[in-house]
Amino acid sequence: MKTRLAKRWIYYLTVSVIIAALVLLALPSVQKAIERAKEEMRPNKNQVVESEQMPAPEENGQPQKPAHYEKIAENDRLELQFRSSDSAIAVIDKSNGYRWESAVPLQDVETDGNELWTASSQSIFHLTYTDPHLPALETQETNFALEQPKMTTTSLENGISVRYELPRLKISFDMSFQLKGNALEVTVPGQSIQEGEDNWLMSVAPLPFFGAASDHDQGYAVYPDGPGALSYFKTNHPNYLNPYRAGVYGADTITFNFFGREQNAMLPIFGLKVGDNSFMGIITQGEYDANILYSPSGYLINLNRVSSELVYRREYEAVKKDGNLTKKPEKDLIREDHTIRYVFFSGKEADYSHMATAYREYLLDEQGVVPKVKKGEAVPFGLDLLMGIKKDQILIDHFIQNTTFSEAQDMMEDLSQRGVQSISANLLGWTGEGYMSYPSGYKPSRKLGGTSGLAKLSEYAKSKNYQLFLQDNYVEAWKGNDGFSSRKDVVVGANHFVVTDRYSELFYLNAGKQNAHFQKKVLNPLRKLGITGINFDGIGSQLYYDYNDEYPLKRGGWIQPEAFLPPVRHPDGGQRLLLYRRNDSVLPNGAAWHYSLFGRSAKSILRSTAAVPKDGGIRLYAILPINDEPL
Repeated sequence: MKTRLAKRWIYYLTVSVIIAALVLLALPSVQKAIERAKEEMRPNKNQVVESEQMPAPEENGQPQKPAHYEKIAENDRLELQFRSSDSAIAVIDKSNGYRWESAVPLQDVETDGNELWTASSQSIFHLTYTDPHLPALETQETNFALEQPKMTTTSLENGISVRYELPRLKISFDMSFQLKGNALEVTVPGQSIQEGEDNWLMSVAPLPFFGAASDHDQGYAVYPDGPGALSYFKTNHPNYLNPYRAGVYGADTITFNFFGREQNAMLPIFGLKVGDNSFMGIITQGEYDANILYSPSGYLINLNRVSSELVYRREYEAVKKDGNLTKKPEKDLIREDHTIRYVFFSGKEADYSHMATAYREYLLDEQGVVPKVKKGEAVPFGLDLLMGIKKDQILIDHFIQNTTFSEAQDMMEDLSQRGVQSISANLLGWTGEGYMSYPSGYKPSRKLGGTSGLAKLSEYAKSKNYQLFLQDNYVEAWKGNDGFSSRKDVVVGANHFVVTDRYSELFYLNAGKQNAHFQKKVLNPLRKLGITGINFDGIGSQLYYDYNDEYPLKRGGWIQPEAFLPPVRHPDGGQRLLLYRRNDSVLPNGAAWHYSLFGRSAKSILRSTAAVPKDGGIRLYAILPINDEPL
């Protein structure tokens, strides 16, 4: 009995000694890990800007109050102030003294003790980055307050430029703030960006809390969901799980999601109205690589804010060794200049109609857009006619004729007799392939009346001074249709694979190759028909990168006329091009764009209060009839 007890005590003692030894061995590593974690969480004094531009901690460990704002620029309408301690800015509207600040006044911040978001609301920028060495893409977000970057300032005419150096991430970039009339321009030069090997820049969001409004403020946010949406501030609201985040002119990747509700920013704009003051933000440079962010009160913090997010690196799907796909960051940085213009309004002008006017004037004065709606001019009656469509069958598809060319003429004549003086007719499915079967060719369907029937319809339209357009899609292509190669003539992704749906049925045509085909095979036969023009379905509805070896294109390249759009000329010398389901990326390319069909309502997950077109008076709108619940 005593022997067993002795052995048991020896066993316990041995185990205790081993555990104690392991603890002693691990203790230094644990202590180092704790110190390293504390060091990462503690602001580094070595990261503080030169010349005491950041406040030093007091003896009790609490930071000093930020430095006072100093006036650095002024014009007849605005005054620009700068705070050297954290580069915060303030814009004073001299018409009424209202103050727009990038850092939310601390007394207005309701964070329920959340120090992280209190610091975030004071930051001049938010930034996302990634570690390229990870097996899959993981983005992390940080901000000025967390990084405490080193700053170097340079005086500019009507403003200031600040260089931010983030030692922990080894990322640096410039950001300038300059007054321009009744506006503030914020610019991030692409060539100023530097990054290290271990942390790659993904995006920068300048002035994320500029003019942020509380629950007690009266007003609304403007964001470009559909033709434009308003979201009024509310004192009673839920806690939102996600903000509105949408790529300007659409996502940069093709998802082939025909049933989901995509969040696309159709215009490069955003705005905020607070009381009797408002601003309209316009991304005037680099808009093709940017997002619009709207965070209502209730998303992480009780502040309504809207801003832009500048994209500097895209992601793509890479193939792993096991054959599975994973997201990875692209190697090359998008070195593009970005400029955001904030136009300010006060008093009776502080409403969405004046915001829309500011965007309209920008398009007319700086982008060369010519208005197609002239004062006193009759608005044409928009007439969409479904001509024919194919029904899938086992052996041979059956072409169903819905409206022949002669029947289309009868309809137009009937409308004329009923008093309709101006008609803009649009023919869908006019070729032998029928509607929504692409490439559809260029020969009018014989079952609809053939080339002679379409020519007679065109002559009738010209005699009545009516417009006659042929709608077709030169962007999409379906497997089994003639006129394209599914290997050489299509869009290629960053992973060098052809972009297609999961069934390899639907493809997107490379713009450069399709333009050459259009000029050679399609344009001349259509010219002989004497039609008014072509309605391009699909162009402008999405912008994306194409890594096709022969004709690579950036997002902005999709809207360049020489990249895709052919010079279709009307006998009167004017261009006659229509665009169906498109965004405003194509507007700057001349007088061609004068007609638009919007088949979507402005309803995001945030339940916008109203839809407001932002370019009224520039082109005509035709709203597709849809079944939808009231906004």
